[in-house]
Amino acid sequence: MPLTKTKCEYCSAPAVPFVMMGMEICRWCNECQQDLQEFAKIEVPKGMFIDASDETAVSRYRAEMQRREDDFMRQKIKKRKSQ
Repeated sequence: MPLTKTKCEYCSAPAVPFVMMGMEICRWCNECQQDLQEFAKIEVPKGMFIDASDETAVSRYRAEMQRREDDFMRQKIKKRKSQ
């Protein structure tokens, strides 16, 4: 995925830059960035015990995390829009 976009990948609001691991990334709006940080606090620690040398397990984990992230973000955006 490109690191720079003009619109948020999730809600299409204007994307804003932020720094992650020393790189400036512009893919999400402020609200979605905050939601993604919340998601990471909840979900990422669950995958810390995956054998990184098992490519199949890593691939499954990444796909499952993307699915969970997408579901989480859809719920957050729906809630924001209904307020």
